[in-house]
Amino acid sequence: LLQHSKAIVVFPNLVKAAVIAGARVGKGVVIVRSPKTGKWNPPAFIKSRQASWGIQVGIQEAELVLLVVTNAGLKQLFKRQFSFGEGPQIAIGPVGKTLDLNLDEFLSKNDILAYSSIKGLFAGLSFEGTVILSDKNANYEYYQQAVSNRSLLLGQGDIKVPESGQDFLKRMNKLAPSAEGS
Repeated sequence: LLQHSKAIVVFPNLVKAAVIAGARVGKGVVIVRSPKTGKWNPPAFIKSRQASWGIQVGIQEAELVLLVVTNAGLKQLFKRQFSFGEGPQIAIGPVGKTLDLNLDEFLSKNDILAYSSIKGLFAGLSFEGTVILSDKNANYEYYQQAVSNRSLLLGQGDIKVPESGQDFLKRMNKLAPSAEGS
């Protein structure tokens, strides 16, 4: 699946708490594959904010990985704010080992594949909205210059990628080369 991914979004620590009204917050990172070269562009830092209201109570922590596998899913990343309620189709994973899976059909029916690990207790029914925003402060701290997520994700401009970012991109290009280049 990584070879077919157009982007990878990782939120290592999302925290959700609610008693009737609720919130979920977390910071993460996104990388996008260059359509020209098939290589991964520099990482961009993001943050997630969710508000919810309903019959709900609890607290939980989650790790979330999103694999964006279609152009429709990819386009959502370039919008200023991303709402799961309005956006592309999402499939929750991981897929079981015993499932007979036609990968091409599966990828054509889903824009984004989501994998998560959740700890804690949470129950209820609610209405919720989620947005994913650029984390300008984290980008500035990491790159030591003002850079937009759009520039990073498209691989534009004269951005000096720190050594740790270069090492990460080398590993990702080795771990998840483009399926189109295979």
